[in-house]
Amino acid sequence: MAMSSWLEGPTRDRQLPPHESNLPILCMSTRGTDIVTGGADHALQEYNAIDGTRRRILFSQRYGHRDWVTCVSYAHDGRILSGGSDAQLCLWDRTGVRCDSLTEHSSSISAVQCDTDGPFAISGSYDKTLKVWSLNGKRCLHTLVGHNAPVFDLSRDGVVILWDVNRGVAVATLRGHSAPVSTMTLLSDRLGMLATGAQDGEVCLWDMRDPSRPAFKRFLHSRAAVGAICECQDPSSIITGGSDNTLRVLDPAAGYEVRATLAGHQSAVVSASAVASQPSLVVSGGVNGWVLVHSIDGVQGDVPQQALYALGANKAAVRCLEVLSDGAHLAVAGEDGSAAVYDFC
Repeated sequence: MAMSSWLEGPTRDRQLPPHESNLPILCMSTRGTDIVTGGADHALQEYNAIDGTRRRILFSQRYGHRDWVTCVSYAHDGRILSGGSDAQLCLWDRTGVRCDSLTEHSSSISAVQCDTDGPFAISGSYDKTLKVWSLNGKRCLHTLVGHNAPVFDLSRDGVVILWDVNRGVAVATLRGHSAPVSTMTLLSDRLGMLATGAQDGEVCLWDMRDPSRPAFKRFLHSRAAVGAICECQDPSSIITGGSDNTLRVLDPAAGYEVRATLAGHQSAVVSASAVASQPSLVVSGGVNGWVLVHSIDGVQGDVPQQALYALGANKAAVRCLEVLSDGAHLAVAGEDGSAAVYDFC
């Protein structure tokens, strides 16, 4: 049933309770069937994906952010770590509306990621540093210094740095881009590659065994910003999406040549995710609020391949898009302040 639903369209969709005043949703994280979003209203909201109910609003006079919530990540134990334009990290309890503030950054926080296996996290900031945190100790373990520009997912100086977070030292500096890096994806262990995309449309693939130079370097999106990169398993492919309204399908078995172009978007592609339960499908989100579902099974050649179908998920950019771990639900959120869940079961 799930397979036919993904190929034909969702069996049900439901809007989640919106953020205050419909201000933009800027970030999202999922854990099982739990969803948390953060927005320009300074608050986070946690939902149950199955019934679409809002569990709690993470904001109060005493606790929370005093500016935009720019990034969020579930910790391994269900706690929530959020970062904001107020230079503050908030570590939220599993229940209730209480957090501990981590305040060692000196400027807006742009990225945060929790370890899925233990009580650790890493944050990136406009203060040009990254910090490694102990969530149990609620303290900074290391400050990683090496960038010459704000760290935004990766960095705006066009440089990617690989860090040993246990020792707090850089182990390699990847210099391949001349424009700011806009997106990054660590590919599967099977490929052993890191993929990076830049604002000028260039994509680089790095072999972690020898990161001294890119294993692949090419302008794939007509010098238009690369907005998303993901990996599909069947057939093995790397998917890049750009502001030229297209996605490119790279073939690892053929030296990462472009096997096909996926069309259908009428605006820049800013998010993409593979569907783990359907390894030949990829979902992408656009600036105009559309979400497209594509199949890469058997696609090849110069003629652009159209999507299986489109979903009018949002009235503004869909920058947050994630297939839940059960493979049967798709969560999306966008800059119009709304979020939705689509069922494929």
